[in-house]
Amino acid sequence: METLTIKEAIEQGYTCALSEDGDYYTELDGLCDDDLDSFDLFLGSKETFKFSISENAIKDLIEQYIENQDEVNDESETLYDEIKIIDYKAICDLINPSFKTNYHSVTGIKLVKSC
Repeated sequence: METLTIKEAIEQGYTCALSEDGDYYTELDGLCDDDLDSFDLFLGSKETFKFSISENAIKDLIEQYIENQDEVNDESETLYDEIKIIDYKAICDLINPSFKTNYHSVTGIKLVKSC
C-alpha cells in the first residue's frame, strides 16, 4: 500500500483526506500527525466529481417504491410493464444538472506520520 506523510501529500497537490469508507472528510492544511492516531486516513482524489444518479438507479427506486406500497395490489404486474417504457434518460437529464456538490473519491494512499 502506498503511503505519504501529510507534508508529502500537500507537496504533491493533494488537499483532503477521508476515512476508508468516505464518511469522514478533512482538509490537509489543518491536519497534524496526532490526528492520525484516531483512525486511518486516506488521501482524497485530486480531481472531484459531481454526484449523479443513473437510469438504472431511478428505475430500481421506482420498482422498490411499487413493491413497498401496501395499498397497491398489482397481481398482474402491469405496473412493472408500464415502468419499462419510461424514458429514464430524460429523467436523468432533468435531475443530474441540479446536483452542484463536488466530491473527492478515496484513493488507496494512506496518510502516515512523519518520522
